[in-house]
Amino acid sequence: MPQDKISYTELAHQVVRESPEPLPFNEIWYRVHAITPIKTKNPKGTMRSAIGQSRLIVATGDGRYGWKPRVITGSVLRLTLSKSDLAGQFIEFDDDLRDVLWPTFFEIQMRTDRRPVSLRLPDSSVTSLSLEFAGAGRWGTSGSSDFWLWFKQLKARQGDHLIFCVLDGDARLYGVEFQPRAARDEAAIAERNQAILQAALAFYRSKANGAAVWDITSHLLATGQYKHPIPPDPFAEIWTPKVWKPELAKKEMRGGWTWVRVTDAPRRKKHD
Repeated sequence: MPQDKISYTELAHQVVRESPEPLPFNEIWYRVHAITPIKTKNPKGTMRSAIGQSRLIVATGDGRYGWKPRVITGSVLRLTLSKSDLAGQFIEFDDDLRDVLWPTFFEIQMRTDRRPVSLRLPDSSVTSLSLEFAGAGRWGTSGSSDFWLWFKQLKARQGDHLIFCVLDGDARLYGVEFQPRAARDEAAIAERNQAILQAALAFYRSKANGAAVWDITSHLLATGQYKHPIPPDPFAEIWTPKVWKPELAKKEMRGGWTWVRVTDAPRRKKHD
């Protein structure tokens, strides 16, 4: 009987997932080859292709590749509360927050995991947070009874923030805190916004036809851009049409998801 076709992508996943630390490419190749010799005409090319087909094996920016759920541990992100969020029925996620909460979102069906994540509230109790589709490319959560009980006690106003921290990406455990807008350190946040913007632009400019927003946020998370105690503003408030349109105009190749959204219209209303 013919042998089953070897999936070098699955073997690469196994090797990177089992390593507690990110690995250089040559080490991934060596470990996969030790499991099953790579007998293609171009073994290293085969391995590069296998890694490139994964959204869970991410480049960490230092010549290594890591397991995305593990690499993002320690990331801190900000959600700006909109008028609709305050209605107490649904919290809408920005692209960067959805990416960090569900890092397998864009993976193939056999590897994606959109189950509810565990969310630790400030009183140390743990509740669940689901992912739900809201139409027109919008995603968010209807929360849980424990989440809404905590949230309604905040007496939050439009423009205030929820701060999310990845406590353990492998265990799918996150933390959340509340920050009134009046408590913002504007100078520090402006500095963080600029750092995120420059990293995003460098990545975007390195691609022949730009990059989709989910590729940009994945790169920023994988390279540790959000591992700072003061989170920047949500990516949608930084990566605006004023930023990406001039960049897109410089690209020779256009088409596909090269920028940020289906339309130019903002997804959520800005605070007053």
